Amino acid sequence: MKKSKFAYCDICDKDVEYIIVEKERTMIANNGKPFTFKCKETYCKHCGNFVAPASVTDENLFAMHEAHKKALGLLTGIEIKEIRKKLGFSQTKFAKLIGVGEKNIARYENGERQIKAIDDAIRRVAQQYANSDVIINKQIGDLLTKTRVESNLSVEDLSRKTNIAEKDIKSIEKGEGDPKLSKITKLFETLGKSITVNIF
Repeated sequence: MKKSKFAYCDICDKDVEYIIVEKERTMIANNGKPFTFKCKETYCKHCGNFVAPASVTDENLFAMHEAHKKALGLLTGIEIKEIRKKLGFSQTKFAKLIGVGEKNIARYENGERQIKAIDDAIRRVAQQYANSDVIINKQIGDLLTKTRVESNLSVEDLSRKTNIAEKDIKSIEKGEGDPKLSKITKLFETLGKSITVNIF
């Protein structure tokens, strides 16, 4: 949905174009600590009267909530969304793991403040699956190395057969990075072995 470039001005008594002035505001968090965030003030382009377009108001509220959460030592909405996306979860799946309703995850991502217990649960799930990825990547790497050696192929040979860069194969064998499933599948298929990766 496109943002409107117009807002209602009381003085002009009509929808007008507006100009935006960015400012920093400081408020006091629930723990008594001050926090600062950037907000936008909007003024009628014709008479200079303050106007309040809904889209800008929403942006300011989100910025305030995010800064407040950070001041309280909580994950921000953007951080929560990044964690969920990185783990490849839908909001429904993520909510079940955390132990909250699906709509709650949407609210947290949109800036609503989560309680400390929920924040801790999100961090635990993130850590749990991050550790799982490390373990699985190591197992895949060890199996790939074993299968390649048993096939009497060097990394260079396997690279030539699959058109996958040697550095990428070496990285996978070391259990490093976040290799694409398509690459892993191609390597094992070339070695005459199928592999199923079912992390969750």
